[in-house]
Amino acid sequence: MEEPKSTTGHQAEQDEETRLRYECEQALLRMRFSQPSIEEEWERQEARLRAAEQARKRMRRRRRAWGAAIGIAAMATLVILFSWRRETVHGADGIILCEAQPTTAVTVADDSGNRPAHTTAIRPGQPPVRQRGAVLSARQADFTQAQPDSAHTTVVTIPRGTVYQIKLSDGTQVWMNADSRLHFPSRFTGTRREVRLEGEAYFRVAKDKSRPFIIRAHGVTTEVLGTEFNLRAYPGTEAHVTLVEGSVRIGMPALGREVTLRPGQDIACTDSSFAITEVDTRYCALWKDGRLYFDNAPLKEILHELGRYYNLTVEMEDDPYLMQTRLHFVADSSETIAHIVENLNLFEYMSVKLDGKKITVTRKN
Repeated sequence: MEEPKSTTGHQAEQDEETRLRYECEQALLRMRFSQPSIEEEWERQEARLRAAEQARKRMRRRRRAWGAAIGIAAMATLVILFSWRRETVHGADGIILCEAQPTTAVTVADDSGNRPAHTTAIRPGQPPVRQRGAVLSARQADFTQAQPDSAHTTVVTIPRGTVYQIKLSDGTQVWMNADSRLHFPSRFTGTRREVRLEGEAYFRVAKDKSRPFIIRAHGVTTEVLGTEFNLRAYPGTEAHVTLVEGSVRIGMPALGREVTLRPGQDIACTDSSFAITEVDTRYCALWKDGRLYFDNAPLKEILHELGRYYNLTVEMEDDPYLMQTRLHFVADSSETIAHIVENLNLFEYMSVKLDGKKITVTRKN
């Protein structure tokens, strides 16, 4: 019975000797090599990642440069052949996409036929005024209590840099985008409620089955009974109607066609064609809430909208690459134009400069 105990004791001595030898080896290693630092290793790893990312960016720039060179070569002939057809104004160094307007006042005019027209200017900060029963303020015009006058038509003009709300006599609410104009009677009479739009507006039409609501804009007639939709019809551009809820009937006299939209559809119309697409209506009228949303939109269109929304002169270099560029971009009216210009400069292919009420966009070398 003693032999097993002796073997066990001997094994314990060997284990202890092994442990002491290991600790001595570790002590010698610590004397020869410093203990690794987690922070230093992390910094070295981040440096390696940054170097790899810079290498990838350089490769992307080379590929983009080659792609741009091919695009420019392909477009050069088209630019020469069709430059005479451009509808934009050329400045000394580029194309003027938008010009700032001197006025910042909303105007309400009486278009009364033979009688002299009377115009009221409403400026920011001005107290509300009453005009023939309507209440006019810096942010809204309320015609729900306007006096009826069959010979009286009201024209509300919204300057650039302003979004404005109008309440019509039937309770219909209209949000007017910058640089837009709405013609309407002070009070609706008869069997139809008819208005005329130049520019862009979001309509929330009061329901009235006995009197359809009709909007005439840029060669397109939109007829509704009660619904919500966005209508965009600036001069020189295709007209768009985007239906949020309800139903609208779109008449296109130049085409001799009439179509009915369902919620979630957008129709784009010109004098020669039209196209209906499915869209996400959450983004169609963010402008009325002070936000601009562009998804895969041409740079030229985005710059023009910023000029209209902020009342700026916008000049862009006449460069084929910039003309073809499309991007996703979001802006908020609470942001200064300087901040928006800063965001645009994050795109590595263009340079945007702000000088007072003018922004200039050029190709970045």
